[in-house]
Amino acid sequence: MARSDAAGALTRTRDHRLFLALDTMPQMVWSTRPDGHHDYFNRRWYEFTGVPPGSTDGEGWNGIFHPADQAEAWQKWRQSLATGEPYEIEYRLRHRSGDYRWVLGRALAVRDDAGRIERWYGTCTDIDDLKRMKDDLDVSETRFSSLVDATASVVWSADVAGGLMPGQVRWMAYTGQAEEECVGWGWLTAVHPDDRSKTAQAWTRALKDHTLYQVEHRLRRHDGVYLSMLVRGTPIRLPGGRVGEWIGIHTDITDLKAAETALKRLNETLEQRVESRTIELVRARMALEESNRTLEASVAARTAELRDANEEIKRFAYIVSHDLRSPLVNIMGFTSELEAARDEVAAFYRRVKQEAPALATPGMDRLVETDFDEAIGFIRSSTEKMDRLINAILTLSRAEHRVLTAEPIEMRPFLQGFAGSLAHQLAERGAVLEVADVPDIVSDRFALEQVFANLLENAVKYLRDDRPGKVSITGEELDGRVAFTVRDNGRGIDPKDFERIFELFRRSGVQDRPGEGIGLAHVRALVRKLGGHVKVASVPAEGSTFTIDLPKSYRESVHS
Repeated sequence: MARSDAAGALTRTRDHRLFLALDTMPQMVWSTRPDGHHDYFNRRWYEFTGVPPGSTDGEGWNGIFHPADQAEAWQKWRQSLATGEPYEIEYRLRHRSGDYRWVLGRALAVRDDAGRIERWYGTCTDIDDLKRMKDDLDVSETRFSSLVDATASVVWSADVAGGLMPGQVRWMAYTGQAEEECVGWGWLTAVHPDDRSKTAQAWTRALKDHTLYQVEHRLRRHDGVYLSMLVRGTPIRLPGGRVGEWIGIHTDITDLKAAETALKRLNETLEQRVESRTIELVRARMALEESNRTLEASVAARTAELRDANEEIKRFAYIVSHDLRSPLVNIMGFTSELEAARDEVAAFYRRVKQEAPALATPGMDRLVETDFDEAIGFIRSSTEKMDRLINAILTLSRAEHRVLTAEPIEMRPFLQGFAGSLAHQLAERGAVLEVADVPDIVSDRFALEQVFANLLENAVKYLRDDRPGKVSITGEELDGRVAFTVRDNGRGIDPKDFERIFELFRRSGVQDRPGEGIGLAHVRALVRKLGGHVKVASVPAEGSTFTIDLPKSYRESVHS
């Protein structure tokens, strides 16, 4: 009898310590008897729900579930009690504020050596913020899909092998092909037989070289009529530069082709009339002049439409960046909460290992000591990269909308100032920055700071390690314009990448230096806004020269 009393006292002591530990956890924890009678809730449960202690014992817990979720919760709980299977459900739980928040409920049965259930232990995890974050992402995806649906062109996506992927709703609606007919390379059967060969060759070449795909062909509409199409496709690159898929668009140019044919016939008719009747040539010239006036008006109107569309795209990029930032901030905040929870769980697990080592398992050791850190580290690195990309997109968008303010700038002192801001990088590379006597200009100081900062930082970043680095800036004035050159003796750029490096998120050569492929795209956008242009000349392994051509006076260029 004494031994039995001692064992009972020891068990009660262990239970007391366990419940004290559970009260320190950030999660809501509860426990029931084998028959499902709830007889324990930890402190976090009462802090979250605001109900009096003991009021949710027995079956009282179900009363603070959302009325629409109570029946399902009861059904699943009764099933687990009957079968001994783990209990898991998402439901809305009433917060002490009176609002209902989504939680994830889980429970496992603890069995004795004979397999009989001794107790049930469960947790409730607040996932309301995660659910809202997912809803925000769903809204962003819906917006993009709506944008695609709003265009009159046929938008499609293909895999890296060139085959259409399943779910090409726009393609199937236009061509009348069923999904099993168009997936893979089946789409080619909707192209006019006379155009299939050149289409397949152009597509194969683009797939091989990872370059822009462009071709004209006739595409069969769902009613059997072939219409002329201008086709463009571009590769979507994954981090690291590998192509993940292709996005393309078919634009109907039937009317344009008809106009070209009509104009050609008109010219042929004019040539015949010139030989026979001079009067008809005069009339034809008058008709042609009228046609040109109409064409100029159409071109002007189309240019205005394209300009408005470009501005809309810029605004769209700015809005999307803000929409992406909201869920990103939530993810970053939730990651911090996960780190705090990880520390709490690790501390608790260490105490469990000390006080009840039999409960420890290799799987839990690996989860606490390794898996948590790896998962959180991956989330951190991914959100940080996403944050940098969003910031870069916002910077580009703000630069496009910023009003330029021209002022006289003494360019040599202005450029020499970068030697101070780059002193640390120059010293690390054992390099020097030389600024020649350059002409002064009237322009926007802030925009020029961004242009030259990007060019000089790139020049220093890509200097070679096997020789002393040198970066120089020169300038020359000609016909009211000034050409500045930034020259380095770094690793150089492959000539085939001269245009590519100015594209957004595109880089050249070995990617062993930090960067997102945005700086030079930003440079070109700013230089164009200042009324100039930028170009590059380079010899691999010898160095690169960037030339920025700007008006001598930005105000004069604006009012001219």
